[in-house]
Amino acid sequence: MGTQFWWFYDVLIIAVAAGLLYNAAAKGLNKMIFPLVGCILAFAAGYFGSGLLAEPAYNMLFQENITETIQTEYEEMDFVPAVLEQFNRMNPEDTVNQRKLKELLSAESIPETVSDAAGEVVQAMLTRRFAPLPEESVSDLFRQEPEQLRHFLDAEEPADAAAVLEEQYFRPFYLEMVQLAGFLLIAVAILIVVGIISNMAGNLEELMHIRRFSHVLAFPIGIVRAAFALIAITAAVRLIVLSTENMMMLFNEETIAETKIFHYLYDRL
Repeated sequence: MGTQFWWFYDVLIIAVAAGLLYNAAAKGLNKMIFPLVGCILAFAAGYFGSGLLAEPAYNMLFQENITETIQTEYEEMDFVPAVLEQFNRMNPEDTVNQRKLKELLSAESIPETVSDAAGEVVQAMLTRRFAPLPEESVSDLFRQEPEQLRHFLDAEEPADAAAVLEEQYFRPFYLEMVQLAGFLLIAVAILIVVGIISNMAGNLEELMHIRRFSHVLAFPIGIVRAAFALIAITAAVRLIVLSTENMMMLFNEETIAETKIFHYLYDRL
């Protein structure tokens, strides 16, 4: 994937930060009180509100559909023969028969080659029905947490197997997306409300009668606004990267990794 547009992110955040700092210094402290209050409230409400609402929103919007879809696919899948075919395809020098594969799947310690094959089978199943999918593959999950593969294999009912993938694979990924979207929506709503109040208040800021050093005192407010704007931009970029499965020319982690400045913000979000 091409990374030639990496400079876009660095130019964007430098331009936004410089513009907000200049705007604050030009307007002066008297006119920057409401923007400061708006940024503080937007960040606080977005951060805490999205954290509180992410779980209920995920449960309401995604959980049931994900679980039912996985369960339907699981019921229609002949799992062991599919894993056998995938294992032999991935390990042509070490092919096994169905009896041997069942022994390996029931072993206390499942070999990584087997868990990788099982993960590829499940991944193919999910790819047919879901978009976007988590950045981590099912094979990675089964390899890093073999007990989850064991729970998936030992599930007494299709619903139990579906619950393993929903809870361990989908939930963390979708919760992150829901939280990012919630943060942005709540923050924008707060900024709009504060903007309306500011317009209704008219020249209330002028009652402060701060004239001397007003432009200098406004500079720290510009820093706060710039910091909030950069957080919002980074959250929006992260949301786009996740929702498009890292496949867009500009919105992908390979491009972001090439940036000189922006990747520090992205990696810490």
